[in-house]
Amino acid sequence: GSEPIQPASALLADLAEKHRLRRRTLMQHSSLLELLELPSLMDACVRSSLYEDALSIAGFANTLERRHLMEGSSTSSSGQQSDKKGDAKKQNDDSQQNKKGDVVAGVVSEIRRREVDLRRMLIHRLRQDVTMPQCLEVVTALRRLNGVELERRNNSKSSSADHDLEGVHAAMEMRLQVDFLEARDCWIEGG
Repeated sequence: GSEPIQPASALLADLAEKHRLRRRTLMQHSSLLELLELPSLMDACVRSSLYEDALSIAGFANTLERRHLMEGSSTSSSGQQSDKKGDAKKQNDDSQQNKKGDVVAGVVSEIRRREVDLRRMLIHRLRQDVTMPQCLEVVTALRRLNGVELERRNNSKSSSADHDLEGVHAAMEMRLQVDFLEARDCWIEGG
């Protein structure tokens, strides 16, 4: 007599879990929407020459990556459970973590593409007739963009790579100088 109750209680528990997940998603709707709109917002900032805002979004992408992708991969592999219910819950949690990670990874990837657009636009701006303060603004933005990339590299490598980061920074600085001189040279030759 108690066997038919087992599947019904399992079904109810499954429905309750799905309801809880949907309710949590609905409560997080505005946060999810803001997260998904970040690449479009950065694109609008790049097109509107709002460098500081675009760079803030790029920096925030590093924070997202560090919090949700790097920490997520380390926490999901720890904590072994042996009972079957615990294993099923762990697999479900890992699945949810993977879905969350996929969304965050997609957003971060789109922001990285916008960073490339921002760099291209900044260098193109140096090829135009700009004043000295505008040149300084563009170079400052390019340096900050390099800083965002260095932070990302620092987050993804171990602390033993500090000397490598110094070399990468020096190379970025040299690349910035070359890009600046080439862009200004194009402006001089065109003008």
